[in-house]
Formats: sequence, C-alpha cells, structure tokens
Amino acid sequence: MTVDGNDVEAMFEATREARERAVGGGGPTLIEAVTMRMHGHAAHDDMKYVPKEQVEEWRKRDPVDRQEKRLSDLGFDVEALRAEVRASIDAAAETALSGPMPDPADVVEGVFCRGEAEPLGDGAARWSGFASKAVA
Repeated sequence: MTVDGNDVEAMFEATREARERAVGGGGPTLIEAVTMRMHGHAAHDDMKYVPKEQVEEWRKRDPVDRQEKRLSDLGFDVEALRAEVRASIDAAAETALSGPMPDPADVVEGVFCRGEAEPLGDGAARWSGFASKAVA
C-alpha cells in the first residue's frame, strides 16, 4: 500500500492494517511511505541537485508541524505535551548517564540468535504495544 509518509496518523493506520492482515494469516504487507529526505546524504551533500521549489513544497508537509496543528485543532496543549516529552527524555537520559558503563564482554548479548529461534507463540510480543496483559 502507498501512504503519505509525512502523515503520522496515516502511517499508524497503514501499519495497524498491515499488522491485522499478518496476524489474521493474510501474509506480509509492503508499505510504501512517500516522503522526502530533507537533507543531503552526508555533510558534503548540499542538495543543489534538488529544485528549491521541491524542497519548499515538502517543507510545508513537515510531519511534526502537521501533527502539532492537528493536535492543537483538537484542543490539546501542544506546548504542555512538548514539555512532558522533554522531561521524559531528560529523565531517561539522566538515568542512562548515571548508570555504570556496560561490560564490553556483554556487548553482543541478546543481539544474535544462538541455536533455534523461540517461536512467538500467540503473536503478542511482550515488547510490542499490542501485547496483552496476560503476556509477561
């Protein structure tokens, strides 16, 4: 399916539909998220090859600005949400930085599968937002 990759809610809905299809036995879904890279490939890339009008047109479709407007129109205090997110990130960073450095001997722990992969079972991955309360 093709989706406006700059529309947070459209992307969420496409992903939800793809998940439902997969969980229901309908197989995988290819999601084409139509968007534009707003910066060059690397520091040396000034994107002179992209017409300025094209960049400006995509800038107007910025996903953060669009979602901010959508939430504001619904009556949400966007600045309060930003402050809440900022505080959450700051707290997480503080926790991470105050902890001990990881042991280099454990650097690949949990990264590679050893032996046979454990089947997912009911499809409710414990790390996903879709896991049921019964899955721990």
